[in-house]
Amino acid sequence: MKTLLDVVDLIFGDNTFCNVVSRRPDRTVPRWGNWVRTTPFKGSRRSGGIVFTIGNKAYIGLGFNGDDYFADIFEYDLDLGFWKTMTPFPGVPRERAVAFAIDGKAYIGLGYNRGPG
Repeated sequence: MKTLLDVVDLIFGDNTFCNVVSRRPDRTVPRWGNWVRTTPFKGSRRSGGIVFTIGNKAYIGLGFNGDDYFADIFEYDLDLGFWKTMTPFPGVPRERAVAFAIDGKAYIGLGYNRGPG
Protein backbone atom coordinates (compact mmCIF):
# COMPACT_ATOMS: atom_id res chain seq x y z
CA MET A 1 0.00 0.00 0.00
CA LYS A 2 1.27 3.44 -0.87
CA THR A 3 1.49 5.77 2.08
CA LEU A 4 2.01 9.49 1.98
CA LEU A 5 3.38 10.49 5.34
CA ASP A 6 3.44 14.22 5.01
CA VAL A 7 2.71 16.82 2.36
CA VAL A 8 2.94 20.55 2.74
CA ASP A 9 1.77 22.91 0.02
CA LEU A 10 2.46 26.61 -0.10
CA ILE A 11 0.54 28.63 -2.61
CA PHE A 12 1.86 32.06 -3.57
CA GLY A 13 -0.28 33.71 -6.22
CA ASP A 14 -0.12 31.42 -9.25
CA ASN A 15 2.81 29.37 -7.91
CA THR A 16 2.33 26.15 -5.96
CA PHE A 17 5.24 24.53 -4.14
CA CYS A 18 5.10 21.09 -2.58
CA ASN A 19 7.38 19.53 0.04
CA VAL A 20 6.76 15.81 0.47
CA VAL A 21 8.22 13.24 2.83
CA SER A 22 7.55 9.61 1.92
CA ARG A 23 8.86 6.19 2.95
CA ARG A 24 8.22 4.67 -0.47
CA PRO A 25 11.48 3.05 -1.66
CA ASP A 26 10.56 3.47 -5.33
CA ARG A 27 10.34 7.26 -5.15
CA THR A 28 13.03 9.84 -4.69
CA VAL A 29 11.49 12.55 -2.58
CA PRO A 30 13.10 15.82 -1.52
CA ARG A 31 14.00 16.26 2.12
CA TRP A 32 12.41 19.04 4.18
CA GLY A 33 13.61 22.41 2.96
CA ASN A 34 13.84 21.36 -0.70
CA TRP A 35 10.68 22.70 -2.27
CA VAL A 36 9.55 21.39 -5.65
CA ARG A 37 7.28 23.39 -7.93
CA THR A 38 4.08 21.46 -8.67
CA THR A 39 1.10 21.88 -10.95
CA PRO A 40 -0.69 25.15 -10.02
CA PHE A 41 -3.53 24.82 -7.50
CA LYS A 42 -6.90 24.90 -9.31
CA GLY A 43 -8.85 26.65 -6.56
CA SER A 44 -9.22 30.23 -5.41
CA ARG A 45 -7.03 31.86 -2.80
CA ARG A 46 -8.37 31.30 0.70
CA SER A 47 -7.65 31.18 4.39
CA GLY A 48 -9.03 28.86 7.05
CA GLY A 49 -9.22 25.89 4.68
CA ILE A 50 -8.80 22.19 5.43
CA VAL A 51 -6.03 19.79 4.44
CA PHE A 52 -5.83 16.01 4.88
CA THR A 53 -4.20 13.05 3.15
CA ILE A 54 -5.38 9.59 2.13
CA GLY A 55 -2.71 7.34 0.69
CA ASN A 56 -0.70 9.27 -1.88
CA LYS A 57 -3.31 11.98 -2.33
CA ALA A 58 -3.60 15.30 -0.53
CA TYR A 59 -6.91 17.16 -0.27
CA ILE A 60 -7.45 20.89 0.18
CA GLY A 61 -10.79 22.65 0.45
CA LEU A 62 -13.29 24.89 2.19
CA GLY A 63 -12.11 28.24 3.59
CA PHE A 64 -12.85 31.93 3.15
CA ASN A 65 -11.33 34.61 0.88
CA GLY A 66 -12.65 37.72 2.65
CA ASP A 67 -15.86 37.81 0.59
CA ASP A 68 -16.95 34.23 -0.05
CA TYR A 69 -17.00 30.93 1.84
CA PHE A 70 -16.01 27.83 -0.10
CA ALA A 71 -17.37 24.28 -0.13
CA ASP A 72 -14.99 23.05 -2.84
CA ILE A 73 -12.54 20.18 -2.41
CA PHE A 74 -9.43 19.57 -4.55
CA GLU A 75 -7.28 16.45 -4.73
CA TYR A 76 -3.54 16.47 -5.49
CA ASP A 77 -2.23 13.14 -6.79
CA LEU A 78 1.39 12.72 -5.71
CA ASP A 79 2.09 10.01 -8.29
CA LEU A 80 0.55 11.80 -11.29
CA GLY A 81 1.40 15.32 -10.13
CA PHE A 82 -1.86 17.09 -10.88
CA TRP A 83 -4.93 18.58 -9.18
CA LYS A 84 -8.47 17.26 -9.62
CA THR A 85 -11.71 18.97 -8.61
CA MET A 86 -13.75 16.71 -6.33
CA THR A 87 -17.42 16.67 -5.36
CA PRO A 88 -18.06 19.75 -3.19
CA PHE A 89 -18.51 19.46 0.57
CA PRO A 90 -22.27 18.80 1.07
CA GLY A 91 -22.62 21.01 4.16
CA VAL A 92 -22.69 24.77 4.55
CA PRO A 93 -19.54 26.40 3.12
CA ARG A 94 -17.26 27.31 6.02
CA GLU A 95 -13.82 28.27 7.26
CA ARG A 96 -11.69 26.91 10.09
CA ALA A 97 -13.22 23.45 9.86
CA VAL A 98 -11.51 20.33 11.18
CA ALA A 99 -10.58 17.51 8.79
CA PHE A 100 -8.86 14.17 9.21
CA ALA A 101 -8.82 10.72 7.61
CA ILE A 102 -9.08 7.25 9.15
CA ASP A 103 -8.91 4.00 7.17
CA GLY A 104 -9.26 5.78 3.83
CA LYS A 105 -12.30 7.85 4.81
CA ALA A 106 -12.28 11.60 5.36
CA TYR A 107 -14.19 13.37 8.12
CA ILE A 108 -14.91 17.11 7.98
CA GLY A 109 -16.78 19.10 10.61
CA LEU A 110 -16.99 22.12 12.85
CA GLY A 111 -15.85 25.51 11.52
CA TYR A 112 -18.14 28.45 10.93
CA ASN A 113 -19.86 30.71 8.44
CA ARG A 114 -20.89 34.20 9.57
CA GLY A 115 -23.37 34.75 6.76
CA PRO A 116 -25.92 32.90 4.66
CA GLY A 117 -24.51 29.76 2.96
